[in-house]
Amino acid sequence: MQLSATRWASQVRSVKAVVNNLPAILACLGTMKTAQGILSNLCKPKTIYMLVMFAKLLGITEGLHRYLQGERLDLGGAAQYKTAILETLTDLRTEPGAEDVFKSTMTICEEHHIQAEQKRLDGFVVESACGATSNPTTPGDFRGQLYYPCLDRMIQELTHRFSDVGEELMSGIRACNPTTATFLSEDALKSLASHYKIQLKSEELLVAKHFSKRRLEKEKVPDIATVFQMLDSDMFPTLKAVLQLALTIPCAASFAWLGKEHSRLLTLHGAKTQQHDANAGQRNPMDNLDTLNF
Repeated sequence: MQLSATRWASQVRSVKAVVNNLPAILACLGTMKTAQGILSNLCKPKTIYMLVMFAKLLGITEGLHRYLQGERLDLGGAAQYKTAILETLTDLRTEPGAEDVFKSTMTICEEHHIQAEQKRLDGFVVESACGATSNPTTPGDFRGQLYYPCLDRMIQELTHRFSDVGEELMSGIRACNPTTATFLSEDALKSLASHYKIQLKSEELLVAKHFSKRRLEKEKVPDIATVFQMLDSDMFPTLKAVLQLALTIPCAASFAWLGKEHSRLLTLHGAKTQQHDANAGQRNPMDNLDTLNF
């Protein structure tokens, strides 16, 4: 089961907004008689802990979201950034990491006079489910019931979204880029080629390395498209087929950026249209009398 159907990038903005404006939110809810249930749920150490926890964990992945939806996306670089984020999240899966979140939570609770819930069934035996949820009280409870499970789920989803096959393909695409240290790496390119059933010839690659080296010394070769145009189809047929793949695959990722740009332009156009209509409504109709034909 997913943590949420909402994108993590949207979640982190919402969580940070609540954390940064918590005093105002509590004061506002306190004046509303119809919002006492929401106020009661918000004024719980468990709720505050989850806000602090997700603000920290989702803040770590926020940069990757922006990068994946950006105009200058490099799939090979995305794989490296993902690995760095996984290592960061794994390093946080410790008692000190959970303790930092707990201390921050307790500080916020003390500032806003939020007290831990009292156990109501001490000394009684409950023989059937009563629908109540567990309320952690100790650092170990918060760590075991909230921190570790959520952190493990985030690591699992990141690993699943970027499978080993996907990382190999992204590394292969990165090896097609003349600005990277792995440019024309045989291992990386063969992983990409074999996935798409292209028999990349090692002899072509050896010649291409020397040819590209001499060209790079004389002129600037900024991207994969320039390399593709630079190589002759008769001289490097299988290598050009791999380069063509590298140019095609990122197009799907670019659609995310194009969608965002399209929405931005529509919003801008709508604002200009509204302003135009408003200005038209303010004009004096008598100004255009000289252009009318009677």
